[in-house]
Amino acid sequence: ENNLWIRNIHFFLNKNIIVSDKGILVDFDKKINFYDSFGNEINIKSSCKLNEKEVILGSIQGLIKFNVYTEKYELLNFPEERILNLKRINDTSFYFSANDGLFIYNIITHKYKLIISNNLFKNDKIQYFETTTSPDFWVNTYKGNLFLIRNKKIKKENEAEAKGGLLLLCEGSEKGKTWVD
Repeated sequence: ENNLWIRNIHFFLNKNIIVSDKGILVDFDKKINFYDSFGNEINIKSSCKLNEKEVILGSIQGLIKFNVYTEKYELLNFPEERILNLKRINDTSFYFSANDGLFIYNIITHKYKLIISNNLFKNDKIQYFETTTSPDFWVNTYKGNLFLIRNKKIKKENEAEAKGGLLLLCEGSEKGKTWVD
């Protein structure tokens, strides 16, 4: 497709996984789409490599776990909400942002927990986040504000007005540092 939006590329032993809005490409060749329980195609918005065999996909209809080697997927236990941002914690758990705020998900127990509520941001919502040293998170909101969150409280706030877009967070090359672009 000429208008394919590539979201991420993940590298595995003998396989490359290219994540796009329309699904994934295995080694830039085999296309795999994802469907909900009604047979509707799922639109992918984010991804993270969880371990050496699985990728977690965030979609406009919730969370998906994809096994790279069996090429099978599972819709995870979470409401059908838009998932914009995912970050790996370890081989069995990850953070993600959704309508109500920032969550943690455990693959073994299939349970999730809200750890930072969007109510903290006064008529605004988390769009992107970046982890730093525990328990800190940098959070970027839809209105372009930037916050440092520590122990579920705002530690620092930057009321930025981003013209033409939002501030985006990206992990810096040095461990423990977060760059803002």
